[in-house]
Amino acid sequence: MIKYFVTYNFERIGVYEELKDAQQIIKDHPEYKKSKYTKKGIPRANYSELKRFAITDNNGDLYYIF
Repeated sequence: MIKYFVTYNFERIGVYEELKDAQQIIKDHPEYKKSKYTKKGIPRANYSELKRFAITDNNGDLYYIF
């Protein structure tokens, strides 16, 4: 079974069985603003001080955060 790991600033903040649940956790995170991040979870150039979000699975694959 695939598990999805959500990280913020390279620290795990949750483990989920559904990708949509992992994406929702990022959307609900107080530091997240969609306009400040790319689909891959990297802060846009104007917001370089922000920390990175990421979703990976137990196979090491990366997923879009929205």
